[in-house]
Amino acid sequence: MNLDLLVVRHFGRDVGTITRTSSGGLLFEYADSWLAKPGFALTTSLPLAQGAHETSFFSNLLPEAGARERIAGSAGISPENDFAFLRMFGADCAGSLEITDPDEEPQAIAGPDFLRLTAEDGERLGTKAGFAGLFLPGKRIRLSLAGAQNKLAVIETDDGLAVPLDGRPSTHVLKLPNSDYKGLVENEALMLSLAAAVGLPVVDHEVITLGETRVLLVARYDREVTDGQVLRLHQQDLCQATGLPPDTKYESEGGPSLQTVFDLVRREVADPLTAATTLLDWVAFNVLVHNADAHAKNVSILRTAEGQPELAPFYDLVCTGAYPFDHRMAMSVGGQFDPGAVDKNNWVQLALDIGIGKSLVLSTVERMADRIPRVLDEEITRLQDRLGRIPRRQQVEHTIKHRVKRTLDFLG
Repeated sequence: MNLDLLVVRHFGRDVGTITRTSSGGLLFEYADSWLAKPGFALTTSLPLAQGAHETSFFSNLLPEAGARERIAGSAGISPENDFAFLRMFGADCAGSLEITDPDEEPQAIAGPDFLRLTAEDGERLGTKAGFAGLFLPGKRIRLSLAGAQNKLAVIETDDGLAVPLDGRPSTHVLKLPNSDYKGLVENEALMLSLAAAVGLPVVDHEVITLGETRVLLVARYDREVTDGQVLRLHQQDLCQATGLPPDTKYESEGGPSLQTVFDLVRREVADPLTAATTLLDWVAFNVLVHNADAHAKNVSILRTAEGQPELAPFYDLVCTGAYPFDHRMAMSVGGQFDPGAVDKNNWVQLALDIGIGKSLVLSTVERMADRIPRVLDEEITRLQDRLGRIPRRQQVEHTIKHRVKRTLDFLG
């Protein structure tokens, strides 16, 4: 085993290799065979070219913050060691790539090797650190999901949910509750359903109960399942596309602005007009539901099975205004970071920034503001009929309706 080298594969074909710098950074080099019979560039920030390139692309595949620290503690590795994380958990991550030691065989089929989740697991997953026990050495769990929230990659079996082992591809993401933010699972489910009801493309999702723990089951848009075969689809989030590390996903910390997001997405996708209007709907929605955490890693470009680049469905939609923490938005709207202070002038400035007519921007915001309160009542009723009591429902409802009213007042 070469302790200083990892291989990156796509559908069993070598894409390139990862090595580490003396300072702990990651160097990626495309394989000669990938360049000779051209594959695709992994991301805009890693064009097809010979030579080693220092990159944060692979760091963006890894967990962050508390989730990362808890997994690292369980796995016995340093939280700062990206290379060690990729070696242990990069065999199944976001997109189509498998990252393993050079002598490991690709795992192309889901099952039958998996760890079935039980009601007892549900109780452990409902605690802040309980999920990290699944990442103990010897457990054979080789998956990685980006972000700070506790989550697991899973598959559906005839007997319930299971975690695939040895890097076999997962098909769903299980988003777990957070004791610091009560009702987060229900909040996200409600926002996703609300977004879908007003016309945004979002991930398929469902609140389920594991034991007595409510969790959010999200279908992975970067997977296709046909006759039991799981096809991994390549993707890049906007931090990867811009070559930025995950800790700069917020504009105020050096991350992409909405202008950068719109410019890059229009440049990369096959249908830029549709993508731009869809992104505009997403921006308006986030302001109106007070989702202050809509950052660059929450927008991705998906490479379909036919090789077409398109805007991925939206995910990680939450009414963050229902919780008492920093309410500044991840990306400003026309220079304004406070969602409660985004006025008509800010929307007009956004139109100039992103190259869309101000009349379309303003009409989009007004249309969204008109629909959201009515649809919100319907979606709350639907979710309550299924689940019963929704924690922090009143805070969510008040926040959104207040934000909508204030926006309409600003628009005059």
